[in-house]
Amino acid sequence: MKKIYLFALFLGQSTLFAQSTQGTIIYEETRQLQFNFGNDARSEEMKSMIPSQVSTYKQLLFTADASIFLKYENLEKQSANEMNFTSASGGNVAIKMKEANNEFFRNIAKGKTVEKIEFMSKDFIISEPKVEFAWKITGEIKTILDYTVMKATIEDTAGVIEAWFTTQIPVPAGPDKYGNLPGLILELSLEGGKRIFTATNINLNNVEEKLIVAPNKGKNVSREEFEKIRAEKMKEMEEMYGGKGRTRMIIDHE
Repeated sequence: MKKIYLFALFLGQSTLFAQSTQGTIIYEETRQLQFNFGNDARSEEMKSMIPSQVSTYKQLLFTADASIFLKYENLEKQSANEMNFTSASGGNVAIKMKEANNEFFRNIAKGKTVEKIEFMSKDFIISEPKVEFAWKITGEIKTILDYTVMKATIEDTAGVIEAWFTTQIPVPAGPDKYGNLPGLILELSLEGGKRIFTATNINLNNVEEKLIVAPNKGKNVSREEFEKIRAEKMKEMEEMYGGKGRTRMIIDHE
C-alpha cells in the first residue's frame, strides 16, 4: 500500500509541473566491451590498448504523437572511440569503433513502429505494431537532470531491464524500442548493466514534424526474416574468423 500511495503522489506532483510534450534528448550510451583476440603476443598487446567500455551518443526527437531515436552526430564526442597507438613492431595502428546507423520511429498516436537496422553495410526496414512491455513500477524515486524519475523493470532472456522515467514529460517513449510508460525514459539499463543509456541533455523546444518521420530507405523485411538473415551471417562470420560479437571494429595500419 505504501508503494501505491507514493506512486499516486508522484504522478500528482509531476502533472502539476509538466512543461511540454515535445523536445530533444541527448543520451550517452555506455557499453562494456569484450573481445577474443587469441593468446599470442600481438593479441595481448591489442587487449592492453582497448578500453573495457566505450561511449556513443544518441538523440531522441519527440512530440506527443511521434518520436524518433537515432545517432547524434557530434564529432568531438564520437572521436573518443578512435584510438591510435604504436605496436611492438614499430608500426602505427588506428582502431575505430564504428556505430551502426540505426533508427527507431514510434507513431505514438497510431501505436505503430518502424525500425531501420544497419547490418553488414545494408539497411533493413521493419514495420510492426508497438512492442508491449509488462513493466513493474517499483516505487523507487531519484533525480536525473532536475527531473524526478521513477524506476520500472521488466525481465528478458538477457536479464533484468531497468528504466527510470519521468511523468514531468508525459510522452511514452525512450531509448531504442523501449517506452510505453507513463512518462519519458531518462535512464535505461540493459543486459545486466552492460549497456546503459543516460540522458545528458534535455531541451523542451518545439520540434519540426518533418524531422520525425519513419525511415524508408532499405529492404523491407519482417522481424522473423531479419533475424534469420542475421543468424545466417553471424554463423558465416564465426566460421570464418571464430568468436562472435556485436561491436564492429575497423583496424587501419599506417
